[in-house]
Amino acid sequence: MQKKITLPLNGNIQVVLPDSLEQISTYVLQEQGDWFEDELRFVRTLMEEGQQAIDIGANYGMFTLSLAQAVGPTGRVWAIEPASGTAAFLRESVQLNGFEQVNIDQMALSDHLGTARLSLNDCAELNELIRDENSAVPSEEVALSTIDHLMAEHDWADIAFMKMDAEGEEVPIIRGGKAFFQRHSPLVQFELIAGHGVNHQLVQTFEEIGYQCYRLIPGLGAIAPLQVLEAREPRQLNLFCCKPDRAAALAARGLLLQVQDVLDDAIRPAS
Repeated sequence: MQKKITLPLNGNIQVVLPDSLEQISTYVLQEQGDWFEDELRFVRTLMEEGQQAIDIGANYGMFTLSLAQAVGPTGRVWAIEPASGTAAFLRESVQLNGFEQVNIDQMALSDHLGTARLSLNDCAELNELIRDENSAVPSEEVALSTIDHLMAEHDWADIAFMKMDAEGEEVPIIRGGKAFFQRHSPLVQFELIAGHGVNHQLVQTFEEIGYQCYRLIPGLGAIAPLQVLEAREPRQLNLFCCKPDRAAALAARGLLLQVQDVLDDAIRPAS
């Protein structure tokens, strides 16, 4: 039986993890007491009581648990995690924190229903669907579903936020969510850089369905249009995207900067 350790996340959430410093999550929480991605701190500010969110590739639950705390008992969070061992740890964390607003779906998402092989790495954050049928890496069979199928199953309505971290499977996931992305208008956080490199196709795919891409400016606690910042900012692991109606709502809250806001800041003389 794998040894477990319970560690605090941002001081007031408890996370059950493998007791091994080879796990990225365990190492980071023991060293920092919080998750390392600035995007999580932004999301904690973003989400409001009663809202609904989806966490695709939930892993050990850094985003799932933070989202659950932010939306409270009147909100809802759907966590999708395919690895059986990782999902078991996540269930323990959800129960330990008393987050009845979290629903865990143990499956992978793609553009069709069925099954697939999921690699099982020493670091669970790196697990991914296996394309090579002859691969000898440790793996397990997992169920495959689509966003549209889960939307019908769970009767999703007014999803405010979606995190998508699927180690290269993001484009097929979007193809399997055509109805969802037409019907809903969430702010989507997605991983641009995975183990295989920079997923430029993902930005293009989102733009093709009417979602403009943004990146976080951590010091301001706001996101800004990607095309304005590409030449001025170092590359980031994660990006955000949304449709114009969500962008307008976030701008009204001071959480999103429009193109002119960024340009004005760039030319404003130093005081």
